[in-house]
Amino acid sequence: MRQAIKVGCRLIRRITAGFGFFSGLCIAALVLFTTVNIILRATIKAPIFGSIEITENMMVLIALCAIPYTQAKKGHIAVEVVAERLPRKTRTGFHLTALVLALCIFVFIVWRNVVETAEIWDQNKVTMLLSLPVVIFLIIICIGLSLYILELIIDYLETTGVIGSEDVN
Repeated sequence: MRQAIKVGCRLIRRITAGFGFFSGLCIAALVLFTTVNIILRATIKAPIFGSIEITENMMVLIALCAIPYTQAKKGHIAVEVVAERLPRKTRTGFHLTALVLALCIFVFIVWRNVVETAEIWDQNKVTMLLSLPVVIFLIIICIGLSLYILELIIDYLETTGVIGSEDVN
């Protein structure tokens, strides 16, 4: 069982790394797109049609693909002014409590997004200017947050000692 958990965690980490790489590509594409848009607007007074909508949707892709990767790398901002002075067991207790609360909150968020996606699926809703299908972005939100939940579970397993950090990296 323990070996299966380790293999599953490694697989999740690889998928998360892929999403992180995709997020980086989206950032590079967004920078290039924005630069071209500004140059066109400044030189020939003709910005790219739908540039604001494209930028907004790219930001969704960037954020939702980067959140699980940031969790895997322990890159979220942490303020530990009080916690660092507490005993190790107390800090671990606080960390586990925060993980469980985050799990509960994000499971609810994903559940509601899945329900919303199912409701919108048959309606063929599209974005205002470019007529991009809204359901694609909702699916990416669900996948990104689901990966984040899996990363929270891996963090929980590492903190409780079920697996070691060397087992998943």
